Amino acid sequence: MAPPVQFSGNDINALLSSLLTKKGGSDFSSMSVDPVMQYLNGNWQQNPRFTLNELYARYAPTFSSLQSLPDDNPHKVAAARIKEGVPYWQVVNASDLQPDSGMDPKSWSDFVDKLMAEQKAVNAEAMDQDTTQDYFEKQGMHSARDSWTDRNTDGSLKFGADAQQFAPQQFADLTKNYSSEVANDAARRQSINSEYGSRVMETDRDKILQMLYSESLGKRNRKENERIKGKRVTSIDPVTGQKVVKWEGPKRRGSGDDLSYVDGRSIDWFNDSGITGVSRRPDVAKQMLNSLLGLKGSQWFGLKPLVDRLSTSIGANNPRDQRAFAMLDAKKLLEKVGSAGMEDKRLTSIGRSRAAGINSLLDGTQGSAVNTQRQAADLAKQVLLSLQKQGSTPLNNDILRNVIMRQSTQGG
Repeated sequence: MAPPVQFSGNDINALLSSLLTKKGGSDFSSMSVDPVMQYLNGNWQQNPRFTLNELYARYAPTFSSLQSLPDDNPHKVAAARIKEGVPYWQVVNASDLQPDSGMDPKSWSDFVDKLMAEQKAVNAEAMDQDTTQDYFEKQGMHSARDSWTDRNTDGSLKFGADAQQFAPQQFADLTKNYSSEVANDAARRQSINSEYGSRVMETDRDKILQMLYSESLGKRNRKENERIKGKRVTSIDPVTGQKVVKWEGPKRRGSGDDLSYVDGRSIDWFNDSGITGVSRRPDVAKQMLNSLLGLKGSQWFGLKPLVDRLSTSIGANNPRDQRAFAMLDAKKLLEKVGSAGMEDKRLTSIGRSRAAGINSLLDGTQGSAVNTQRQAADLAKQVLLSLQKQGSTPLNNDILRNVIMRQSTQGG
């Protein structure tokens, strides 16, 4: 490989043009002189590239027509989900879209079909743009579109490795101890993880009982709530970016939108015994309402609205208190545990979080491999920014290398 080319000045293209037009320079390549000169003189016309928004405007008129609609409009939400890559069948059968769209199932399916066809057209054009090489790429050089500060999809610098050519000594000085730093970092992490990140085992039976009880209560509360309102599903709305919580499955008659427990604990609707989780009185009103709720539709007549209101007001359809059941579970499980210890998952999690925090702090100190990588990335960014300010591009750097190599092999 030819040695790195160092240059300065604000008119790199003018310098290259003068080199190419000197005697002998025009023989650089009979196939590429014209395109090269056109590029250096600012006359190069390459195939147009469109942004993603421009591609949607050209190939997806239905998507474009939905932009003015409210964010919660089912048609706009469907388009957003398809953009995000949600499968076709999920969008067609989404219970929160078609029923509110004003379309019958067949019309809704046709609408989603149209969106899918347009999305495929946009994806195809975008891929074609990304894979089509311009003239210079076909000659083994960088693209005319490339600039030193371009970034990859993950945010990293596309030409970060190339920066080392222009500041070899600075990079060599910075990374001279990198191998030993990697080994030291690994030893340090192992030591910290051994001290803070190990599993915390509990042997006290009362504490083990409490852990078993808390775990059982959480599981029972979730199941009880699913029994009442269906499965709780959390997702991120692709339009608003906000968390959306919904229940899969129909709501029971008379159930409200609010849960009857806070922080995983059920509300004691009918407990006045003074003993946690125990009620001395039978819930007669609740039993009557539950019986009414089980009647067939023909037996309801005009009672249903009244029962709905009553059941909701006194909590008949709300999740039942699970604490007594959870304690029974915990005692049975404690017998199985016997004299063996049990991991305290909460304390284990706290310890591992502490270990991660300490390692993260030490990773930022001078002498760690992680910090060296960060400094090298910062140096690469500074070098590439400097090149861009000088008027350099990856392509005219390739051209300059080829010119110098060609002229050196031809004797000037």
